[in-house]
Amino acid sequence: LCHIFHNFPSNMLRKLKSISFLACLSCVLSHPLCLDDTYPDQQKEESNTFCTKLQGDLPNDKGSCCTADQEMVVKENLYDPFNLSAECAPLHMEVVCGECNPYAVHLFSTGEDVMILSTEFCLAYVAACAADLNLEANFCEKYASDDFYSYPVDDVLKPNEDLKPYFPKLEGQLTLLPTSMQIKPGTDVWWYVDQYGFISEIANTMEAEEIRTVFDISDRVLFNGEMGLLGLAFSPDFEETQMFFVYYIDKGMNSVIARFKYSEDLNACKNSEVKLLEFYQPFTNHNSGTLIFEPVDIFDPFNKDGYNLYITSGDGGGADNPSNSAQDLDQPYGKILRIKVFSDENKNYYEIPDGNIQGTVWAYGLRNPWKCSFDRDSAMDPKMWCADVGQDFIEEINIMQSGNFGWREFEGTRINMEANYNDDIKPVFEYCHNEEDDLEQCLGKTFVGQSVTGGFVYRGKKQADQYFGQYIAGDFQNGVLFRVYMAEDGQWVGEKIADTGLHISSFAEDKDGELYIIGYGEGAMVYLMPDLPEGAQGPVNEVMTPVPTTIELTIAPTPVPTLILTTAPTPLPTPAPTPLPTPAPTMDQDECLYGLQNGNVCCPQMCGICGSLATSACGTFPGGAANCCTENIVAANVECAEGVRPPCLLHAISEDFSLIVGGFPVI
Repeated sequence: LCHIFHNFPSNMLRKLKSISFLACLSCVLSHPLCLDDTYPDQQKEESNTFCTKLQGDLPNDKGSCCTADQEMVVKENLYDPFNLSAECAPLHMEVVCGECNPYAVHLFSTGEDVMILSTEFCLAYVAACAADLNLEANFCEKYASDDFYSYPVDDVLKPNEDLKPYFPKLEGQLTLLPTSMQIKPGTDVWWYVDQYGFISEIANTMEAEEIRTVFDISDRVLFNGEMGLLGLAFSPDFEETQMFFVYYIDKGMNSVIARFKYSEDLNACKNSEVKLLEFYQPFTNHNSGTLIFEPVDIFDPFNKDGYNLYITSGDGGGADNPSNSAQDLDQPYGKILRIKVFSDENKNYYEIPDGNIQGTVWAYGLRNPWKCSFDRDSAMDPKMWCADVGQDFIEEINIMQSGNFGWREFEGTRINMEANYNDDIKPVFEYCHNEEDDLEQCLGKTFVGQSVTGGFVYRGKKQADQYFGQYIAGDFQNGVLFRVYMAEDGQWVGEKIADTGLHISSFAEDKDGELYIIGYGEGAMVYLMPDLPEGAQGPVNEVMTPVPTTIELTIAPTPVPTLILTTAPTPLPTPAPTPLPTPAPTMDQDECLYGLQNGNVCCPQMCGICGSLATSACGTFPGGAANCCTENIVAANVECAEGVRPPCLLHAISEDFSLIVGGFPVI
């Protein structure tokens, strides 16, 4: 057998035509892709008369990769020349139609002439066709596997009935293609971003009953496969300027980063567009599209001449990044770009901030970073987390810094192609596509997946005892929800939380740090974070009842400003806090570092506790092996010393004399 497409005249390899909304929706789910890097088409499938059973006995709503002419070439070259028995004929038809399969690029990922077959199908095929086709005795040893991408591909996810919808009264009303959801600054409403090109507004409550369109550029957006409206970021000073930024793919297949000014008038909002950055997409996949600002700007946006905007860009598509653009600093692909943008309507341009590697490039060597976020507790030392989608074997989670992350030479820590360097930045966690993979990267991993979706570090209160300080992410392909955290031995660990039964396209974080799961496709919905399963391993953070988060701060003439709680329904905790219900201390009371203690509990047993106030982070500093209180904390009057780093919730004065609470500058 040979690769059919290699024998086709070049004029028969056409770009994907415009297709219907529902047809394209089915293409997006589960990452179907043809060998020429276009998406399968249901219109093509309707024209097929030979390759009509592309998923065996499983339903196929993804379409076909072959036109009527192409499937006839398959039939004439690989089926008609053989005298096949009645038992063999239908199975051989399925095998030779492999390159018309909607998952062709995955099924032929090994480079063999026959697609990867499931063990069950392969054994049936050999039993029926061995004599007719003179199949070799080790045929199934060579071509069979029980990987996810083996024929027929079982891509149907089982729903998780235990997940709780956040918008139960909007079931069936949410648009089907959510790519993100963010709280509109200064309000308690969500902006729900749809890949098709519009944004809806929804009240931040489980009682929400209405959806209102607030932004619509669907007439400018090219929605096809992974393309569309992909990113949103509110300007840090949105409450004052009403400016926001989006990332979309236009009708000419260009990535566009543009600024808009919000208006109740949809046309006025759409017509306020200022395009800041554009670059062409050579393929229809690997577009990425996250936009984020630094936490320090979000929490202190005023009196600043511009803000650094981070832009994630995929490698441009194609297997193994054919142009190696991810390593080319002169190209925008496979990068984290960083530009300085402005909300001033007279500044319709961007600038290059100090510290970039070259031009707009801040980090490079990425394949398709799908969702990045800053840890909201890292304002003074910004920590960005990114999930980078792998190719054939590895999905990875990175803590970002300016530098090279290794693609295409490395897929995670696995060598993908011959590399002439090994100084790339390694992921903090990686997991594999299949349980059968015998790679060292797969050893000890408790779950698999094929397309990682990045999330957030949990900084909320409702589930702080389970997830505080842990990175929450998921997998678009198989719906697994997982957490990543640092174990006591200093190693990063990932553990499955649940099988959601969702195509997880994104996560959302509200203003209190609570997280939500966003399901994509038919029945799209936003869900609450589930609790950890019984018997879950890993850190459990002891937290006390949190104090109210609405506070008024005034700068006193003394070195330490005063703290006034204006909306507290209960009095401030006293300097002598109530003992935590924790095990006995690991050191004597008089050995507590800096004198910090809570009752009879010393720092190492007080992760997340500063005096008696619940805090928002755990440090790894002197005073305990791991997850202990941070440095320079003074127990007396539960105040933090000057220059203290998070997690102390209390106050200090930064070097520029701005007031700091919980590590964030405030006004």
